Amino acid sequence: MTQDRANRLERIIVNPGILGGKPLVKGTRIPVELVLKLLSQDPSLTTLFEAFPRLSPEDVQACLACAGLQIAGEEIHAVSPESLSADHAIPAR
Repeated sequence: MTQDRANRLERIIVNPGILGGKPLVKGTRIPVELVLKLLSQDPSLTTLFEAFPRLSPEDVQACLACAGLQIAGEEIHAVSPESLSADHAIPAR
């Protein structure tokens, strides 16, 4: 995996205790799956960012990189809740 892709994937977390272990955009409860679904329905980033103002272009790139890895058969590894630092925290709603 290239360093650029690895850096992008730092924006994605997998925590078995959150949303059944689905990959999420770090610092949110937005599943990668939802970002990809919305992009498939309307590839306009404007629409996506209106729906999820906390997302950034880098978050979307990370979601696409994550999907690429999964299609290629590579694994996205889970993180333990104890290893999450404050910058990985998911805000309560």
